[in-house]
Amino acid sequence: MDGLLDKTITLCYHFRPNTTRQTSDTINSNNSISSRDGLYLNDLHTIFCDCGDKIAEQKGEVEHMEEEMGRDYLHSRVDVLNMQQRFEKVEKQIKAIALLVVDLVVMMLLLMIFIIHLIVNK
Repeated sequence: MDGLLDKTITLCYHFRPNTTRQTSDTINSNNSISSRDGLYLNDLHTIFCDCGDKIAEQKGEVEHMEEEMGRDYLHSRVDVLNMQQRFEKVEKQIKAIALLVVDLVVMMLLLMIFIIHLIVNK
């Protein structure tokens, strides 16, 4: 929550009109605390009263985006797992085909040796 407050204060602080600021932490006659960075207590009141609806709306948008990102992450993770399964299946098929080709080459070599042996012994 502090992070959201800091970001909100920073955003509203940058977009507020410039006022005269004191250089040290004091309490002035307007009953507001001023600080070195120019943030006043009545600024906080303005932030939370005037920007409250915007903050709630942005919080809702952030939650919605997090839900969408979560769904997108799940979909992408499922896609990755499906691709991994396909790759494993294709890899097994390639290994099976390679083993079959090696077996055929060995059988043809043995068949040639047998035929040559028959020709030589005649």
